[in-house]
Amino acid sequence: MSYKSLSEFKNDLHEVRDKSRIIKAKIKSLETLRDDKLADANSGAIDYSKERLQTSHDPDKALVYVLDEIERDSKKLICQIEELKEEIAPTVELIEKRKDIGGEILRLYFLEGLRMVEVAKRVSYSESRTWEIWRKTIRDIYEKEFNKP
Repeated sequence: MSYKSLSEFKNDLHEVRDKSRIIKAKIKSLETLRDDKLADANSGAIDYSKERLQTSHDPDKALVYVLDEIERDSKKLICQIEELKEEIAPTVELIEKRKDIGGEILRLYFLEGLRMVEVAKRVSYSESRTWEIWRKTIRDIYEKEFNKP
């Protein structure tokens, strides 16, 4: 991975932030998928659309259909999560390599998706000082990794 400019690197970091949020949302969906689908099945809210299920009135067939649907949707979500993780892995690795306060700030901001005011509280710095460290750390990573003389 290489970047033409610091600005391009920052844009990539913001994409990582967006994709990290999407990953968290998909994980949350995955965690509630089974309960939501089974609740819908129990309430009769699912339109099974298979005539044999609707005409047979066989609750076991309906349950099997819902369990198959849960498995299919779970696999799809897991695949999407893994693809997103692969896309952001190189940038995540750069952030996680930093074991200093700057790395922690970048981790909280880009990977955890916290707002800067929340990050500042977590690291016990003022918000302006936190932004300053944030900018310096991004610049340092860019210069060390991509702007080698």
